[in-house]
Amino acid sequence: MMADDYAYSNDDDDSTEKIVAKYFVHGAAYSLLVMVLAIVWEFVAAIMLILGATMGVLSFFAGFVASFAILFIALGWLNAQISQYIWKIQVKQKWLSLLGHGLLLFIVIAIAGISSMIISAMMWSADLFTYVMFTIVNFLIYSLVDGYISKRVAEAFPDDEFTTRAAPTSVLDRSTFRGQCAHCGAVYMYKYSVIGPSGTVKCFNCAQLFAPNVPAQPPSRKPPSLPTIQYTIVESTKLQLECPSCGQRGNYSDEDISTGSIKCHNCGATFNPSGESNQ
Repeated sequence: MMADDYAYSNDDDDSTEKIVAKYFVHGAAYSLLVMVLAIVWEFVAAIMLILGATMGVLSFFAGFVASFAILFIALGWLNAQISQYIWKIQVKQKWLSLLGHGLLLFIVIAIAGISSMIISAMMWSADLFTYVMFTIVNFLIYSLVDGYISKRVAEAFPDDEFTTRAAPTSVLDRSTFRGQCAHCGAVYMYKYSVIGPSGTVKCFNCAQLFAPNVPAQPPSRKPPSLPTIQYTIVESTKLQLECPSCGQRGNYSDEDISTGSIKCHNCGATFNPSGESNQ
């Protein structure tokens, strides 16, 4: 997963029909892509075997083993991508893990498809309409089967490094919480909005429901407390004027001056701001 791979998803409200549809899409997509992959692999394997044959028996055997290793790694990688897209399952991407993933998936699907291959062989003698109908029904059924198997195999190879590492600071905010699955122990970041009516979320790793130990609503964002500021009100600057009657100087405010008639603090005589007596 990349930056936005802390994707938020919740299948808590998935109906049975939706889950079945996901299995079908998974199986159908995997089957169709494997058909394309098989064509490419046959071409690559043929080149490797031809080159190996020209260099000796051991080189031929090495090319044979390497070609199948490439096939199984490709199958594991393909199923990992589909599982991540449909089920949000994080699968190990190391080549050795992909090799085991693809090998296990190949074996299980091959065993599950034995009955289909036997019935298909028996249907060669049927008329065209019957054979076409059988092919359609067989594709629908085995797409569901392959989808179920592919999902379960993907769950057997979880990316432990991803499921246990902390999310980057950029995705941590009050709308998210870290939830640890009670079934598989995987840790993911979830949004509060994905908590279902029953108070559960679906684990991105194992797809099991669990109840996170968090409130149903995100904590409210309280405004930061402001420091107490001590302040003193300072009077406006006063103008010092001299009374023309007694010659005493005094401080007079803007309000006194604005009246146009100033009363001397000493003798009580009135004068204007220009210093002329009003008497």
